[in-house]
Amino acid sequence: RTLSNLVDVALALDFDGQLTRVVRKAMNETRAFARQQERLRSRLDHFDGVLRKMGAGTRVFSHRCVFCGLATGNSTDSASTNFAEEGILPAMLSQVNESSSEAMYQIRGSLATVFTDDGLLSLASRVKQVLGAFEVFHTALWENLVQSYPERLPSVDVVEVMRTIGFGVAGA
Repeated sequence: RTLSNLVDVALALDFDGQLTRVVRKAMNETRAFARQQERLRSRLDHFDGVLRKMGAGTRVFSHRCVFCGLATGNSTDSASTNFAEEGILPAMLSQVNESSSEAMYQIRGSLATVFTDDGLLSLASRVKQVLGAFEVFHTALWENLVQSYPERLPSVDVVEVMRTIGFGVAGA
């Protein structure tokens, strides 16, 4: 049964197998989502970086930007008490990192790593190595146990008789 399961896994991991077709279809259908998720993260990171460089501590022409302080959490303004202490942008980045869209993005990345290109080739290669090793083991086990048992039956009978005599002597 194990051998047939390994064969099924090897067939599923074949480049034209059902699993790889489903993964390729999922990757194609979620490509736009992944691109949008990357853009969102990139824009939030860029915006946060720019505001940290030019944040509330920086004066430009005697002007201090209240929004920059609220966004990065560097505000001393009394209005900042109603906003996230760490700043609006870090709070947004944290929420994006913990969101279901980020989880889906990470799952998509894992699928792409394991079930496409080099990852798929490596996984299929390892499964086929295991399959080959298991076939050798199965053949050796079959030859040594099943086929040689009739040849060793007289020896097994002698051991059984000795065991019976041993119990008889021990019981007397």
